[in-house]
Amino acid sequence: MPLPSDPRTFFLGGLFGLGVLAALYVASSIILPVMLALVLNLLLQPAVRLLGRLHLPRAVGALFTVFLVIGALVGLVAALSVPATTWAERCPRASRAWRNTYGLSAGRSKRCKRSSNRPSRLQMLRLAGGQLFRFAAIWA
Repeated sequence: MPLPSDPRTFFLGGLFGLGVLAALYVASSIILPVMLALVLNLLLQPAVRLLGRLHLPRAVGALFTVFLVIGALVGLVAALSVPATTWAERCPRASRAWRNTYGLSAGRSKRCKRSSNRPSRLQMLRLAGGQLFRFAAIWA
């Protein structure tokens, strides 16, 4: 199929594309839930079919599958809440250790600027590696 030679055709195609995008943006409150429902249908359909083969009605199988997914999400949040709480409690201590190690505090940066005999790059790498292991030990 040959391309059109009139440039207005291309501009009209571009305007049509922009119009479609604008319509999708305006209708996003409708389209987003529909797309989410379609994706969930595609993901949960095999489980509903399996329950149907076990002579469970389709509606009951769908409800069971949805409740199973919601229960798994609640369990995941409950399982991650304890480690997240401990990480949040350790964060200020680890942040202080990180700032003191890498000279992000004001006092340390002034000392480094005044220092005439700075350590070599190899010594800095060794220091950073040791501090990194200490930092990891704080989080462990």
